[in-house]
Amino acid sequence: MHFQNLIQTIDDGLSGKNEGLPTGLDRLDDYFSIKRRTMVTLAGASGSGKTQLVNQAFITEPFKYCFKNQKKIKIIHFSMERSIVYTHAKLLSNEIFQQYGEIISVPLMLGWYKDKKLTSSQRDILVEYESLYDSMEEHISIYQGQKAPDQIYAIVSKYAEANGKNIKINEYESVYVPNDPEEYVLVVVDHIGLTKKGKYGSKKEAIDTLVEFEQKFRDYYGYAVINVSQINRDLSKIAKDTFAPHLDHLKETGNIGEASDCVLTIFDPIRYNTKDENYGDVARFRCENTGHKFFRNITVLKNSFGIDGISVGTAFMGETGIFKTLPKADIVESWTDYDYEKIFNYEYFKNKYTKPRKQHFEL
Repeated sequence: MHFQNLIQTIDDGLSGKNEGLPTGLDRLDDYFSIKRRTMVTLAGASGSGKTQLVNQAFITEPFKYCFKNQKKIKIIHFSMERSIVYTHAKLLSNEIFQQYGEIISVPLMLGWYKDKKLTSSQRDILVEYESLYDSMEEHISIYQGQKAPDQIYAIVSKYAEANGKNIKINEYESVYVPNDPEEYVLVVVDHIGLTKKGKYGSKKEAIDTLVEFEQKFRDYYGYAVINVSQINRDLSKIAKDTFAPHLDHLKETGNIGEASDCVLTIFDPIRYNTKDENYGDVARFRCENTGHKFFRNITVLKNSFGIDGISVGTAFMGETGIFKTLPKADIVESWTDYDYEKIFNYEYFKNKYTKPRKQHFEL
C-alpha cells in the first residue's frame, strides 16, 4: 500500500500536481517554494520587515499566481499583531505600486499625517480596487488579534471539516480526504510569539501546543503552514563584522525550528553596522538624501527538501512593503551610482506590467 502511494505521488508530480507556489522572489524560488504538507518558519528581528515579506511572498503572490492560473487557493491568516484594516492597507499599497508605480503609503492612506492627506485622485485609485478585494476576501480569511492555540485549531479544523471528510481505514487510523485535492490551503500565523496562553501554564507551553496542532494541519489535512517568528535576542550585542541569524536564535520560541520543514530568516545588516556575507558593505544601499535603508538578506537556514544555507539579497521598499531580488553579489560589485539611484528613486521596484495610471486606462 505504501509503495503504491509513493508511485501515485510520483505520477502526480509528473502531471504537475505537486508543484509548489512561487513567492515572487525569483532567486529564492530557485531553492524554495510553498508546497502542500510543509511547515515554514520566517524569522527575524523586530523591524526587519517580516510582516511585509509574509504579506508579499505567502499571501499576495500565491493568491495572484493561483488566480492567474485558475488554481483554487484558501489562505487562513491569523494577523495577531496587526488589525485587518492595517493588513489590507499594506496589501493595497503594495498592489497599487506594482500596477501603477504610485506610492501611497499606509500612513498616508489611513490619514496618520496631520498636514498631508490623500488627494482626490489617490482616493479614486483606492476605490478602483473594491472588486479585487471582494475576490480576495473569498479566498483570504483574516483573523485579527491574539489567539490561543485552541481558537486557532477550532478555526482551521472547521474549515477542514467543511471542505473534506475523515475516512477510517482501520481500527487505529483514519485519513483526511479533501473535497478538492488540488486546492492549496495556507495557514499563516503572524507572529507565533503573540499566541495567547489561554488555559496553558506558560507562553512556551502555549506555543508548543500550537506547533503540535500545526503539525496536524500539515500532516493530516495536507495544509501548508507558515509561521512568523520574532528573534527576541539583542542581536546588537552579538553581531560582528559579518553576521546573520541562525537556528539557535529560535530556541526561545519552543520547538518551532525542529518542527519546521523550512526555516527562512530576514536580516537587516545595516541596522547592526555589519557586513553581508555575500554583498559585503551594504551601507551603500542607504540613501544619503532620505536615510532609507533598501537592503535585506533572506537566508534559507533549513530546508528538508533541498539545499539550505542559501542567501538571497533583496532590495526592500519600506513605504509599500515590496521586496525584489538583487542580482548575485559579483554583478552588484560592478554597479555604478546610476544603478543604486534606480533603487533610491524606486524605479528598480517596478515590473514590466507597471504603467502610469493614465496610460493604463488608455490601453
